[in-house]
Amino acid sequence: MDIYKSIYEKVMDIVGLPFNIYDAEGKCIVGSNEGSSIPVVNYEDFIQSDNFFVINNWIYKSVKANGKFLCCIAMKGTTPEVQKYMGLIEQMILGFEKTELNRVSFFRSIIEGRNVNIEKMAEKFNEVIVKDRMVMIVKMSSSFEDVREMLKNMFPDETSEVLIDIDTDKVLLVKSRDDSEDDIKKIAMSILDTLVTELYEKVKIAIGGISKSLYDLRKIYKRAETAMVLGEIFEDKNKVFDYDQLGLKRLISQIPIEIERAYLNEIFKDKNEFLEDKELYHTVLKFFESNLNISEASRNLYIHRNTLVYRLDKIQRLLGLDLRDFDDAVILKIALMFDEYIKYVEKYALTDG
Repeated sequence: MDIYKSIYEKVMDIVGLPFNIYDAEGKCIVGSNEGSSIPVVNYEDFIQSDNFFVINNWIYKSVKANGKFLCCIAMKGTTPEVQKYMGLIEQMILGFEKTELNRVSFFRSIIEGRNVNIEKMAEKFNEVIVKDRMVMIVKMSSSFEDVREMLKNMFPDETSEVLIDIDTDKVLLVKSRDDSEDDIKKIAMSILDTLVTELYEKVKIAIGGISKSLYDLRKIYKRAETAMVLGEIFEDKNKVFDYDQLGLKRLISQIPIEIERAYLNEIFKDKNEFLEDKELYHTVLKFFESNLNISEASRNLYIHRNTLVYRLDKIQRLLGLDLRDFDDAVILKIALMFDEYIKYVEKYALTDG
């Protein structure tokens, strides 16, 4: 299912035409008509055919590998161009199937949560189940192929390292860890420095942590995903995001959005002047970065100390919060983090889970 979803998303980005993928029962598992069934009387005979079928202006074709039925694909329209796209989708599905039994696809199956017999597959690939493995995601801004090639050169040992493409701009690195090796943060920084120096590439790295066995690999991978999201929301300066060091930010991501909105409404109700004042907003951020130190914050803002005091007084008048008081500062800090998180969730249509 995850493979088909991935193919669907890629094809929709390129083609933009509605299409569906059906399982062996004739049910649409991915596509514009998800949950519906193919409108044919005898589906078993239908899927045995290697020909295209046209039903209600949709072209249908079964996809097979070595005579085994994999799925049925359908796309709206009957033009030669649509048939060409159908062929492209078929080849993408067959391409995934060909790599289904290699080591990389085994690890991919685990992180995607697919139903795989870990013991059996680990034995097939001579993979130790209980073993420390570093897990991190590398996200690049443009040169995907160059970055991936550089990573392959940096981690050439295919028996202890796995590189998995997880998106058009992200690669997952799973690396066996020996007792003598540097910690995962140092390796992440080494990757960052190499890619920036050699490729001038803007890179971000999210650390999920250490997977103790293949059974918890998916959990550590999901931590890396979470670290990447939270890092991009809250970490403006850092380029390496460590899940274990995002405590408060992780907590914010686990609070229901409705509660966060209610908190914001309580703090900023009828006080939007603060949120709309970019100068005041920037002042608050710098003040927090300076650990509530007025002298340091004024230097970082390139303003006179008295100017900063004036702005802090203005914020107190607007919000009723004196940021020189630790408790008041915490109240506003959390509110601003809620605000950033909600904006990100709404922008990328994420759930609050």
